[in-house]
Amino acid sequence: MPRILSIEDSLTIRTMVETILRTAGHEVLLADCAVTGLEIARASKPDLILLDFVLPDLPSPEVCRQLLADPATADIPILLISTNGPAIRQLYADSRNVRDYLTKPFQARVLTSVVEHLLAKRAAPGDGARESVFAAAAPRPTPQAAAAAPGDASVAGEARAGDPGTRTMALRTLLNGRFRGIAKMIPELERRRGPLPAETFYLPFFLRNDLLAEIAAATVQSTAPVQPQISGTNAWVRVDSTLLHLGRTAASGVFTLEMEGEVVTVSLSQGRVVMVGSTNPRAYCAGAAYNFRAVPTTAVANAVSVQQREGVPFFITLCRLGLMPDPGVLEALLRDQGTRAVQRALIDAGTRYSFVAGGALPEAARQFPLSLEMRQFVLSVLRQVDDWLEIESVTGSVETVYAVVPDGAEQSAQVELSAAERAVWGLVDGQRSLQGIAAAAGQELFCTCAATYRLLRLGLLRAAGAPVAAATTPD
Repeated sequence: MPRILSIEDSLTIRTMVETILRTAGHEVLLADCAVTGLEIARASKPDLILLDFVLPDLPSPEVCRQLLADPATADIPILLISTNGPAIRQLYADSRNVRDYLTKPFQARVLTSVVEHLLAKRAAPGDGARESVFAAAAPRPTPQAAAAAPGDASVAGEARAGDPGTRTMALRTLLNGRFRGIAKMIPELERRRGPLPAETFYLPFFLRNDLLAEIAAATVQSTAPVQPQISGTNAWVRVDSTLLHLGRTAASGVFTLEMEGEVVTVSLSQGRVVMVGSTNPRAYCAGAAYNFRAVPTTAVANAVSVQQREGVPFFITLCRLGLMPDPGVLEALLRDQGTRAVQRALIDAGTRYSFVAGGALPEAARQFPLSLEMRQFVLSVLRQVDDWLEIESVTGSVETVYAVVPDGAEQSAQVELSAAERAVWGLVDGQRSLQGIAAAAGQELFCTCAATYRLLRLGLLRAAGAPVAAATTPD
């Protein structure tokens, strides 16, 4: 049975981790501070250590250093856990025994998946290279969060503080972080390369378009860059929850969603969605109810180029070229394709996001504003989700019982529910299970679960517990 040590000062997190990992069949040891954790690690030599980034007695880098310096604990892999994504990515880059990182809060299935991945890698012959279980979807460090080489800590710190000193320092920090990270991956990359020539295999790692774009940005950034008001990942706080928060606070600014191969921007004015842009015209236009064959090839090329370069929706360029005279058609396309773009970010576990408040909205957003109420917009996004695993992760068992939140009736009046959503809403009473609601509504179970998923994500329902046994009468 694998032995796992959790060093965590929060009783809530310790209890949750213990429950999740014991259920998964692991022996779990607990420590509420660094000193106790180091003593347990040396005495019990666990197979894996879960280390909280912020501890009351010792900084986590010092804990990693002491574990690495002791031959008895040097080979124990560490899973770093924190709410501070950029900081733990820095320590992940700097500490050889930190094999992966996880941001709070996290779902049980995510924790167990990462733990099983790390335990399997430790047991594998020839292990030693580090690769995150989310490596394919993990966000790449920004210039501000990139790890600096030894001796360059002050440079990285200055760049993150918004006072890099010179543009050369910012560029140096960026390249140190990027190429140092690649260098650490060489053993694993060599195993993947196989018979491919080295220059063919490695060239894409060094000449990526996104890296070139970051280099360009680093060389022109000001000495006081705009800092995002909100930033995080989908695995930390979900995209839809963050959008609802921005709506409740009547925020104005630009909410940026970064995925592999696409950046989606949501322009907001007083908490309402004004425009959704995307840098990937192929993904953005997919599924659009529009006859693309009727558009001249030169106009298509122009619209594609503008969207790739500036993120301006494909259909806005067509409108500017006089090829979409009906404003109703344009509005419908912008609404529907914008909804799909945000849905792609919502279901991508690797999505990174940031919100920069204030400032002028993009010209296209001012010229062709949508002005969509946030709660209704998020509901439209959630209606695009049809992945059973995603829905089940939120709704739970079909025997789960839900009830309306205290102010649910008032909140529901602010959105326009579909027939399926209204049916579920009318039957939720704190007594019926999801299966019972489906039967009472005459709906397929998946339809009921999907509607419940949407109402839960909007915060209109809450879990009430196990179903109440129906009263029986004697024969």
